[in-house]
Amino acid sequence: MDSETSNKIEETVLELLKSSNLDEVSELKIRKMASEKLGLDLSDSTRKKLVRQVVEKFLAEEQAKSEANAEEEEEEEEEEEEEGGKKRRVGDKEYDDDGDLIVCRLSHKRRVTIADFRGKTLVSIREYYNKDGKELPTAKGNNHFVRLFIINLHTLYTKFVFFAHLKAYMVSIVRYESPCFEPHHTILQGDL
Repeated sequence: MDSETSNKIEETVLELLKSSNLDEVSELKIRKMASEKLGLDLSDSTRKKLVRQVVEKFLAEEQAKSEANAEEEEEEEEEEEEEGGKKRRVGDKEYDDDGDLIVCRLSHKRRVTIADFRGKTLVSIREYYNKDGKELPTAKGNNHFVRLFIINLHTLYTKFVFFAHLKAYMVSIVRYESPCFEPHHTILQGDL
């Protein structure tokens, strides 16, 4: 095989690899597509070997690039964490700059956090703004956030559950007394 043909094969295979989803294509598919595109039979052993070498070289380069990118991202994250500009993540959990656990984000400005305050667990719903890459509490102060000790949060939750059951009970009473429902509709004691 002459060098011009091998260069054409190599260029075509590289072009196909760059434009293909590497998770879905195989060496055989790439070889067949290159064969159709070039109008050459790439099934003989020397051409198969050339295609295999090009594919393996391309995959090795891609893997090296992805590893280098991953290392760069890790280094950037470490630098940002050292500067204090980025939230810390431990497993699935996210922590703010003060080390408080961020339970969830209600919007891009509001979030729910759990913190220790004078030896007690505190749940805080608060509004934040971005300044120089950091999230800072708004100057609106005490008027725009809620803080509950965990015991109060449990009490509030039980009240919400009670009201939800009460609402369901009231809806079932309305349905029972409504003329459009069958008269044999009964309300069970266990519904409350």
